[in-house]
Amino acid sequence: MLKKLFLLLTACICFLSYPKNLIITFVYSNPEFIAMQNKTFKKFLQDDYEYVVFSDAPTEKEHEAINAMCAQLDVRCIRIPQNIHEYPYYLPLNMPQIYPNHQTPSNVRHVHCVQYALDNFCFDMMVSYC
Repeated sequence: MLKKLFLLLTACICFLSYPKNLIITFVYSNPEFIAMQNKTFKKFLQDDYEYVVFSDAPTEKEHEAINAMCAQLDVRCIRIPQNIHEYPYYLPLNMPQIYPNHQTPSNVRHVHCVQYALDNFCFDMMVSYC
């Protein structure tokens, strides 16, 4: 009996110590996309997760719409500062078209956002779960 209780307690501790799955997405101008993704995650994911939206809206008005949608859905929203697209160590938005189908300014802008999110939030979030 004591052995079974110990195994059950060990299983519960192991289950509770597993981190949440971190789901991040980047939104430029379409808040409805957040609602669609959120609905999909709730319907199909069985594991515990945290959904975080990074807003790369070019204007404050667009960011406010994204932030309002996140607040309505109880989703964490993080604003990406627009000056990161001018950092000298990031790819320039107007770089020569080495790969015409892959290096458009919007693709490069997305790369900036992913790098910013990883550097400033995601690694810290994952470490804090451990």
